[in-house]
Formats: sequence, C-alpha cells, structure tokens
Amino acid sequence: DENDIHDGLYPGFAGESYGGGLSIDMRYNSLLGIEIDWIYSVDYGNGEINSVDIEIGQSAFHVPIFLKLFAPSRGAQPLLMIGYDFVLPNDAEANVTNDFPGTPDYSADSSFYSLFTAGIGMEFKIPRNDIDLRIPFSFRAGFNRNTPETPTGRADWVSENSVLRSAEFLSEWQYQAMLTVGIQYFFTSTEVENPQ
Repeated sequence: DENDIHDGLYPGFAGESYGGGLSIDMRYNSLLGIEIDWIYSVDYGNGEINSVDIEIGQSAFHVPIFLKLFAPSRGAQPLLMIGYDFVLPNDAEANVTNDFPGTPDYSADSSFYSLFTAGIGMEFKIPRNDIDLRIPFSFRAGFNRNTPETPTGRADWVSENSVLRSAEFLSEWQYQAMLTVGIQYFFTSTEVENPQ
C-alpha cells in the first residue's frame, strides 16, 4: 500500500524564522485598535527521511490584520489581539544535505495561505511631552486550518516498486508562533475650533 510507505516517511517540518517590516495602527478611545502589518520573513523548516536532512521553505510577505483590545493604563498598557495573517510566499525550495546515490528527488511548492492568529502583548509609552512614542511587544500564535492532515495531502509522492523516487512537499506553516517588538510614532487627531 503506497499510503503506508508515505505514512512512515513523512517527517514533519519545523524551524525558526526571522523578518521585519512596517505597521499601521489606528486607535479609537485608547481602548480599541486595528493593526495592519507588512512583514517580510524567511520561513524554513527541517525534517529527515532515511537519515537524509531536508530543509524546505521560502521567503514570504505576511500581511496580518488584527483587532486589538487594550486595558486602561497610563503607563505600560496590556493588550489582546485577534485576526488573520495572510501569507504571500515566494517560490519554495528544498535543500538536501548528507544525501547519497539513489536519494529521491525532493522539492517544495508554495501557494497563498492564511493563519488564524491570536496574541497578547504590552505597549510601553515613552515619557515625552513633545512626541508620542511607544514600544510595542507581542506574542502571537497562528493556526492554518487548511493544512492537510495526511502525508498524501502534504506532498506529491512518486514511488516505483514500493521505492520512493520523488516527493514535492507543501511548504507552509500549519502552526506558527511569533515574537514581535518595534517602535511606534502616533499622530493624534484634534478638533480645531474657529473663534466666534
């Protein structure tokens, strides 16, 4: 049974990412906010099949959109956030190390996906009277509900006489945790009254 072969071979992939970007943050009443980010990251994960190390991944643009709720505070302000992280990946690749003659041909494929994301954080206000600067810190956890749960769904396998010849892996995160830190500059809208 080809599926039994795949069940035993699929390694699962995990790794670390890094990136940076810009953010737009809009507030209402200092307690509600909407945040839209534009983050460029390098997303790679590692796995092993028959003692062959495989790394799959790609660079990607993440566009998270969050609704945020803040606790009332004059100094450090705790927050909760919930939303979606929309991921636009570049072309994926598979890198193989310590391979040997007869190692199957491994590759990767990427496509648009999204992660349902929730998080907690803290916003630290820098004590200045002339300018509104803040340092935001957050921990976010994302889940991709559309990632297939079976090895046959996560890769295109080609076998011959029960011997694996090639596999093209789906390169996307099913789970992702992210730590963020930055600096914010706020513009404050004011009403100007005309003298009568």
